[in-house]
Amino acid sequence: MFGIPVASKSSKRKEPEVVVFDDSVLKKAIPSTSKMRNSGFMASKISKINKKKKVTKKTEEELKQEEDDKDRDRELELLLNSSKIIESVSASQLTGKERHKYNQEQLTKLGLKSAKQEHAPRNIRYEKRKYKEGLVSKAIQEANRGLLTDNVKMEIKNNLLGTKKPKQKRELRGLKASIGRYRSGAITLTQSEIDRVNKSNAPSRTFNFKPNKRRRK
Repeated sequence: MFGIPVASKSSKRKEPEVVVFDDSVLKKAIPSTSKMRNSGFMASKISKINKKKKVTKKTEEELKQEEDDKDRDRELELLLNSSKIIESVSASQLTGKERHKYNQEQLTKLGLKSAKQEHAPRNIRYEKRKYKEGLVSKAIQEANRGLLTDNVKMEIKNNLLGTKKPKQKRELRGLKASIGRYRSGAITLTQSEIDRVNKSNAPSRTFNFKPNKRRRK
């Protein structure tokens, strides 16, 4: 039989040793560089970065031109200030519609768009219409005390309700493209075409004839 070795009670286990390595001493300290040196290091040509800018002296003509430009700027500023003073004085003397028109023009120059008139609600328009119709009926009742014709009634309605008939635009007088022949910078017209043009331009006269109605016996 083989014997199995048994550890004696007196033997102790060794604990593992922990060793800490500090390599900061081995590394060299990197000095901090400026932004210009870093950009110069990354650039292809370092000489351009470190190179100092040359200050070029202006010639006498350039200095004279610069002085002339400054004088012109001062004159322009004085002119603008004087024009603003004149405009403000003239605007202060405006009254009524002229002042309102001037202010509106100034706002338009600054880019203000004219606001569109908003439509009133239906109930408000109905009330206004009803009120005007009441004025019309009242005016007609007062006018009925005297002689009142249909023309007077229509005039009252037009004035109070604002229902005036639109004015008919008169046709432009002149020759149409279909009349005459144009050749070598001149228009040739026949006598019949001239008579037709004169007839169309003549004022039309309307006569209202009322037939006499005979009474039956």
